[in-house]
Amino acid sequence: MFPLNSIRVKGWLVLALALATALAIPPQPRAESPVIAWQDYEAGLDLARERGLPVGLYFWARGCRPCELYEQKAFADPEIVAYINSHLIPIKLDYDAERELVRQYRVRGTPTFYFLTPEAKAIDSLLGYVPRDHFLKVLHYIGDGVYKVSSFREYLKQIEGEK
Repeated sequence: MFPLNSIRVKGWLVLALALATALAIPPQPRAESPVIAWQDYEAGLDLARERGLPVGLYFWARGCRPCELYEQKAFADPEIVAYINSHLIPIKLDYDAERELVRQYRVRGTPTFYFLTPEAKAIDSLLGYVPRDHFLKVLHYIGDGVYKVSSFREYLKQIEGEK
């Protein structure tokens, strides 16, 4: 028998107590990261007309490193996800599977964002990966309707002058 005051016994008692405490406290559920509410092409265009929101067509491809960056960074950013879901109708299109739409929109590479009015008229496009802050500026330019009254260059001058 070991005496209760030995270091080894005390260590085991502390470990047992810590384990019992940890098991008694239920784990806290993790808040799931918000996700973009991607739409199919036709349903997305219908929804845009219905809600009066611009469309964000996102052309991506498997094995495209810049596309992976959007997935890992921008599409995992709660601020970007919330803004897209509330101000745009996002449509995700596989470059290799949607060849007709690739031709229709004259997409030259991936990733490409093609922005449309709620009536499906072209606003502008964005080719390649851009850093978070610039991407947010593009989203606000489209989603806030600034494109209706100003060029993107003028918009940038205006918001950068406000800093």
